[in-house]
Amino acid sequence: MPDDIDPKANPRHFLESKKLDLEAKKMDYELMPGWLGRVIGSSKNAGNNIAFAVVLAVLAAGLIASFFPGDRVEFWKVIVPIITLALGYVFGQNASKS
Repeated sequence: MPDDIDPKANPRHFLESKKLDLEAKKMDYELMPGWLGRVIGSSKNAGNNIAFAVVLAVLAAGLIASFFPGDRVEFWKVIVPIITLALGYVFGQNASKS
């Protein structure tokens, strides 16, 4: 709202304009996501985004671990259920909404 309104001219108008300005700023702050909201996304997509991040992180860990000596089969026996769990969550959630 304009700040050039003279409060002496019409104090009621001045107070109403300031009140509307503060309410607009409050709504902006309520709608702004925090840092976690920016990373994860809106509440509508948060579950899918987290599941996608888990799949990417676990796949990356699995691929990196494949280059090191050790029992790769046992490692993938742990990794594959986590990937299928995350994918099952995403596709199961979408199927239940239809």
